[in-house]
Amino acid sequence: MKVSEFIERELLDMIQNELTAGEKLPSENDLSNKYGVSRASIREAIQSLESKNVVVRRNGGTFVASSAEDVFVVPLNVMIDLKFARPDELSQVRILLETEAFRLAFERMEEDDLKRLEDIVWMMQKPQLELDKFFALDNEFHSLIAEASGNAVLCTFIKDIIKVISSLYVSEEGDEGETPAISDVGQNIHYYKEIVKGLNERDKEKVITSAQKHLRECTGKIVHS
Repeated sequence: MKVSEFIERELLDMIQNELTAGEKLPSENDLSNKYGVSRASIREAIQSLESKNVVVRRNGGTFVASSAEDVFVVPLNVMIDLKFARPDELSQVRILLETEAFRLAFERMEEDDLKRLEDIVWMMQKPQLELDKFFALDNEFHSLIAEASGNAVLCTFIKDIIKVISSLYVSEEGDEGETPAISDVGQNIHYYKEIVKGLNERDKEKVITSAQKHLRECTGKIVHS
């Protein structure tokens, strides 16, 4: 294990057990003295935590993330990084929560939301669509469903779980080391179409069944560490 990885785990433990949201971490110099490592290793560990939305850096200091928008991101990342939970367990929770969100959205979704879902599915099928744009559309689709559920806690939890899971996706390389074709990533578009079709036809079973199949397939490329 790299020194910075060890420090990252130590800082995660500190954040979980000693600090609260919005509280400032000790300075790089103090942490360097505490753990007997270089400031470069401390800086690398903090940068990793920042990329996972566990901490934010501002005004020359590092603080435990406190954004209400990411309220569940920090504890979920801590659980994964400290091996208190496995990525596949997080995926199971996502399926449970999003299934309920689809059920609620079926009853509460407004016409404008449905039209936006149709637009997203249409844009996903554009030729030569770049991977980052596909993933952005995918996240927007799921966020719209979460918002349409009408449950603020459920919506926030789902959005934050998606953020954490997205950081665990593996980019699988082909025989020539190229990025996977968009057709490989977009194989679940069929389910998006079925979901939208079910919403239009007021067919709840089609919506839920298609959503669950999609969710099970989209959790396949997770880092198991």
